[in-house]
Amino acid sequence: AGDIISKYGKKSNLRVLPFLKELSRIAPVIYGMGNHEAKLREQFPEQFEEYRFRVEEMGILLLDNKEISGSLHRSVEKK
Repeated sequence: AGDIISKYGKKSNLRVLPFLKELSRIAPVIYGMGNHEAKLREQFPEQFEEYRFRVEEMGILLLDNKEISGSLHRSVEKK
């Protein structure tokens, strides 16, 4: 889900990156942009591009006016 950053162009938006990196270590991450990300892109495009680069560098799929279809399955071993 989107809206995990501020739309006001704060460098503090980069604080979420360690969280996203940890998530990407656990499972594939598909990140759907919300209105905060869209506003950041409109008002502070350089900061948005830095954020996008770092997110995609982690192997996270950032959905920016895109759609995907399919399913994700994870087998769980019972003990």
